[in-house]
Amino acid sequence: MNDTATAAAPAAAPPMRLGDRLQHMGLVSADQLQIALLEQKKTGKQLGDALIALGFVTEEAMREALGQTLGQQTIQLQSVLADSQALQRLPKAMATRFQVFPVSYSPETQTLVLASPKPNDIIAADQIRAHVGLGVSISWRLASAADVLAAIDQFYGYELSIDGIIQEIETGQIDMASLSQGQGGYSHPVVRLVDAMLSDGVHKLASDIHFEPEGQFLRIRYRIDGVLRQV
Repeated sequence: MNDTATAAAPAAAPPMRLGDRLQHMGLVSADQLQIALLEQKKTGKQLGDALIALGFVTEEAMREALGQTLGQQTIQLQSVLADSQALQRLPKAMATRFQVFPVSYSPETQTLVLASPKPNDIIAADQIRAHVGLGVSISWRLASAADVLAAIDQFYGYELSIDGIIQEIETGQIDMASLSQGQGGYSHPVVRLVDAMLSDGVHKLASDIHFEPEGQFLRIRYRIDGVLRQV
């Protein structure tokens, strides 16, 4: 028998640890990594959180390094517009509990994209899947915890975000069958837009809201501390 043919295949290389990857990427030095490990042991923080708190790496750099380590796509939520269909599929309580933000939903492929600092959390994944239904495919993206919580606070502050509702109106993607007459249901986007703007104005301590038609567009301004600020 050919010894070459029967030789065992070489073992796959173990995945690179986060600290080693950060050093490999030139983001931290060996000394900085040792300091962060001591901080981790003292405070109980995750290594990535310790490195960020010490100012050795930025959240964005850490997200990219974690994404490569975990084999996950990353996302920067500051540049994301709210997707009304995605938000409707995950209640705020569940999003907050599991630190998950629904980024987008595609009716064509029935795919829900979720952002989380812990995309490999099996318990969260199982409970979210049970909520959205087995017919919906979930695609995960890695985002920082701070970005996820900020997005939840921004876009769940009222029924939908102002940007998301305007996008819904402009694209005409309104689910007419789901327009509810009952309290707390899905109402017409124009009604939700007015509600969202009133809520946003109160949140920003605006004394009044100005609607100013200008040719082909409508200018909206809040008066805050006596100064008119365009939305």
